[in-house]
Amino acid sequence: MKCIKCENEYPSSYYFATQEVCKECFENLSGEEQKELLDLESFNYPTDYSAYPGRVGFGLRFAAHLIDFVILSIIMFIAIVYTGVIDPILELFSGTDFINVLDDPEMMEEFTTLIEGFSVSLGLLSVFINLLYSLSEVLFAATPGKILFGIRITNSDGTRADYLALGKRFVVKHSDVLFSLIGILLTIAIFDIFSLLASLIVFIGFFFVLNDRKQGFHDMYADTAVFKKEDIREIASGDSSLSK
Repeated sequence: MKCIKCENEYPSSYYFATQEVCKECFENLSGEEQKELLDLESFNYPTDYSAYPGRVGFGLRFAAHLIDFVILSIIMFIAIVYTGVIDPILELFSGTDFINVLDDPEMMEEFTTLIEGFSVSLGLLSVFINLLYSLSEVLFAATPGKILFGIRITNSDGTRADYLALGKRFVVKHSDVLFSLIGILLTIAIFDIFSLLASLIVFIGFFFVLNDRKQGFHDMYADTAVFKKEDIREIASGDSSLSK
């Protein structure tokens, strides 16, 4: 994107105060010039979010999420089997009734220790797999589920988002997982509470997609949206051509 004042090139609309003027140039303008530009923009660019017909709503995004959930579940199952984190528990019960474990204090203590170790290992494995999988939203602006349905994460105006915007979105959307990782690595229980609160906020924020803006809480924070791939704008400043 190119600023019409300084003619500098910028990677996305994040650096612009208006559709065509970058933040730095806008700040150097007089108050009257700023008002004139903003008035012109409000005249030329509708504030009705339905003006972006390619912006994807709740239904398709939820379907993509379900696909991602299935893929993640399969990966997680394979990882559990491959890493052998559950093997000690299976070995303990191999040829042993659970009733015998309950009746034997030593076996019960061993079982409790194994369960605690398994919980930590499973938690770490789950967090790492989830984060690595979700990083596709930063690297490719889409998860495999989104790619399957032909949708991508973009700036809110439908232009291609840069890594900074995608990274901000990722951190907010997966803040619960990040808190869990910190809590597991540092063994600080309070991060479990942070994770729970973040999870609740993110969960409620997902339903913001049902509004006219079709943006979740994480999208609003990062100034992003989800568009159909064919409707992604290559240039936002005065060029309505779309990438096919």
